[in-house]
Amino acid sequence: MGILEVSHPTPTRWAHPIRLAIATNPTLAARDKAWADGELSDLAFAIEARLSYLPQIITFMTDTAIELQKELLTPIVKMHLRQGTAFPFRNAKPLHRLLFGTTALIT
Repeated sequence: MGILEVSHPTPTRWAHPIRLAIATNPTLAARDKAWADGELSDLAFAIEARLSYLPQIITFMTDTAIELQKELLTPIVKMHLRQGTAFPFRNAKPLHRLLFGTTALIT
């Protein structure tokens, strides 16, 4: 089975000026013929993809936190805070989404 190459234009284009400088320099261009097959290309794509998705991850986390806020504003939460006990969310789905978003943000 073959590998599908995907064109993935992103708004974060920090690597593009570097690529242009390499392409317009004959010495660098000669050394760069294997760019697409190399590890550096994959690393540049990974960094650029993460930077471009950062605003979406933050929006995802903010929306999820707002959903959790409804439950956090209930009086029982204050009781758990006073007693130092863990608060069990009734709707764990937004909590899991917030944890997922936090992990995505960190990595």
